[in-house]
Amino acid sequence: CRHMMLATALRKSILQAAIAGQLTEQRKDDGDARDLLAGIRKEKARLVRAGKLKKERALPEICEDDVPFEIPETWCWAHFSDIVIVATNLVSPENHQNDWQIAPDLIEKGTGRLLGKRTVKEFKTKSGNHHFFKGQILYSKIRPALRKAVIAPYDGLCSADMYPLTSMVETSYLLTLLLSDFFTDQVVKKANRVKMPKINQRELSSILLPVPPRKEQQRIIKAIERLTPELAKLEADEHELDALTSAFPARMKSSLLLAAMRGELTEREEGDGDARDLLKTIEREKKRLIKEKRLKREKPLPPVAEEDVPFEIPETWCWCRLGDVAIFQNGDRGKNYPKRTEYTTRGIPWVNAGHITADGFLSETSMNFISIDKYQELRNGKFQRGDLVYCLRGTLGKVGRIEPYSEGAVASSLMIIRPMVPNVYFREYIFHYLKSALARRQLLQFDNGSAQPNLAAKDVAKYLIPLPPLAEQRRIVARLEELLGAVENG
Repeated sequence: CRHMMLATALRKSILQAAIAGQLTEQRKDDGDARDLLAGIRKEKARLVRAGKLKKERALPEICEDDVPFEIPETWCWAHFSDIVIVATNLVSPENHQNDWQIAPDLIEKGTGRLLGKRTVKEFKTKSGNHHFFKGQILYSKIRPALRKAVIAPYDGLCSADMYPLTSMVETSYLLTLLLSDFFTDQVVKKANRVKMPKINQRELSSILLPVPPRKEQQRIIKAIERLTPELAKLEADEHELDALTSAFPARMKSSLLLAAMRGELTEREEGDGDARDLLKTIEREKKRLIKEKRLKREKPLPPVAEEDVPFEIPETWCWCRLGDVAIFQNGDRGKNYPKRTEYTTRGIPWVNAGHITADGFLSETSMNFISIDKYQELRNGKFQRGDLVYCLRGTLGKVGRIEPYSEGAVASSLMIIRPMVPNVYFREYIFHYLKSALARRQLLQFDNGSAQPNLAAKDVAKYLIPLPPLAEQRRIVARLEELLGAVENG
């Protein structure tokens, strides 16, 4: 969990300062909040006599021991029900299909901001909703710790999980109270469900609230309004910084891989030799395997033209095609392809793209298996030690080493890449190359662009790869592992 953002902490501090009388100056000509409360009591009594309001149950007087913090002399403490009318008004949504509806998920937590506009029809509401009016406060009684409250900007319906509140004090001041930690802490203590905390009307009515004179309420609102744009800007800046921080490891890894492919992570050393000699050795080995009929003769790959080369590399390196330094093999796509009903609980690994882990190995916990007999029926797609598996369909370009397994077979969404040099550093260099933006860019050139994107092994063979001498490959892999590990561990 990340630390609380500064903007959120400041917002909470400002709200607490506001309701404790520390955000504004007190003025004698404001009068006394006790007179304001007396006027509210008279108005409520009039509404009760007129049959517009139910008589509320009397609450015990607020004693000095009940008071949670000091407030200015011209302020006073009141119960929630002394200054708020819970205006419940349940209606059937059938006759209000085109009315606006507000639900808790349309209210931003802790800020009093509305996040969107949807009709009753769009919500597909079936159960009863409260009818609310512009200027009332809508307060979510479910999960009160989220502090979801908003001043209604229009008439409409709200979820039965919300209370429409008519404020007898300045509406924006009441919203300030509802969004404060002080109010929320009291509500959470009274919330009566453990799994889904919820505050009922009776519990709500007894909560204590600090009430300033009306003129000071108005000054508090103006002070908060002046600070709100600055808070919003700080919040936006923090979100941007947060996004950059989150993206940093991925961007850093990408930069390191590209630097490795350019020869910028390592120094050249005498005795490294030249990659062209390595390429010639590989060519001779391929010819030998073809002659012994252990390898099919493939169509020659296009030579690397100067205009194809994306960047300069060290003199002892050379550009070649991936098919020049590796053998490719598709999975078996014939009649013997294993059906799901033929999977076994143990046996030979039957690998698909979903089995490649985030760190580029094969999963030990979610592998499919086939029997040895089924495995022996397959004509292609059998991997061996030192191989890589590469995704041709779905998550294009996903690459994995075959460890912790030493044998197995790949599904049709994968191909096997077998490096021509049986050396772990050669294999690891190709692995890191395939993870780099350089390989990714080439993948995009060959992607067929259809709704079900896929590659062909013959296209992957055409990828351009910068080839260092073997000795330098070893240093590149060691340096990459050190730097990528440091990024991973922060």
